[in-house]
Amino acid sequence: MPASSAVPAASAAWPKLQQLLRQLGVEEYQMEWAGGVYRLRCFVPVPGQPGVARCYEATGSDERAVCDALVRELESSSR
Repeated sequence: MPASSAVPAASAAWPKLQQLLRQLGVEEYQMEWAGGVYRLRCFVPVPGQPGVARCYEATGSDERAVCDALVRELESSSR
């Protein structure tokens, strides 16, 4: 995986973003928007611990920036 994967514009390319999240090990995610703030939360299973997942979260006022931040966090944790 490259040092930083390019995240497509979220509103136009959710299928590509979903594929990227799956490649990074995400099995479940949620995108919320409330009060002018986007929150993207995802869950990655912990190997060897059935039923246990690590939660990653990013928030911000821009959907694309939130996606970029979460992908960077996932990539840095997988190294």
